[in-house]
Amino acid sequence: MTGAAAALPDRIGRIVYVDASVPTDDGPLIGDGPQLEAMQAWADGFGGRLLPLLPDEMLWARELYGADDLSAEALQRFRERATPFPLPCMTSPLPPGTVAGAAGIPRTFVRCTRSGPSPWWADADQRRPEDHFVELDAGHWPMWSTPEALAAAILG
Repeated sequence: MTGAAAALPDRIGRIVYVDASVPTDDGPLIGDGPQLEAMQAWADGFGGRLLPLLPDEMLWARELYGADDLSAEALQRFRERATPFPLPCMTSPLPPGTVAGAAGIPRTFVRCTRSGPSPWWADADQRRPEDHFVELDAGHWPMWSTPEALAAAILG
């Protein structure tokens, strides 16, 4: 979303990050290390470039996504509609200047308190005066577990 906003800044009124990391111009969202190795190993079983939806036991692991708030029905709807996520979105750096290109666009950060730690939430270096911060009592996928609360946070 940061790349799209930088490419079309006059058409974007606000960027909303829902339980997401904020990209920087100094590297990919996930650099070398255990997290990248685990994601790559998972993706290797699916051609190496796509991350399929994780198995239930991984989704519900509080240290990963905190999806313990997903009902069985919500999880079923989620699984029916989910598509694999392109791994390079997390492992490839943005082109130089992308983040600066979106610098004038206000941002809202929705932090889901049941998912793992969010490094950007505490990173004062990335905050701007016009940023808006909201905490939501939800796991990583509030669009499935608490859609009304997420909509209110976004509209607020």
